[in-house]
Amino acid sequence: MMIHRFLFIFVFLVLPLSAQYTISPATTEIPDPVTPTTYVEDELTMLNNIIAATEVNLRQQKALHAKVIEYRQLHDQYVQNIQDKELSFQLIFSSHELLDEIKELQLTQAFDQKFLSDLAFFSNIAERHRETP
Repeated sequence: MMIHRFLFIFVFLVLPLSAQYTISPATTEIPDPVTPTTYVEDELTMLNNIIAATEVNLRQQKALHAKVIEYRQLHDQYVQNIQDKELSFQLIFSSHELLDEIKELQLTQAFDQKFLSDLAFFSNIAERHRETP
């Protein structure tokens, strides 16, 4: 019953009112049509930029991959010989550089929190060592 009332109001009251008003655009300026060649060139330029950025990201991520492997090797050697001061300094500074690079590439969400906290622990030691004269 409610639907019938709505239809009645719409058909007999709203529709006749809308016929009194005309809809006109706010401006008479119509943009120039885009030619297909311009559109394709713009899209190809955009895709070339995306491909170039992806290649840069890939090179950076491969370099980061190599640094993670190097860090793991240093860490394993350190665990085998905790008393080696030279090895501990290498691990500390490697951790600092690796953590900085992960943050710079905005990849912290891609790594395990335990791994990042290990890096942060050694990185803090490196920062304190650099602060002392």
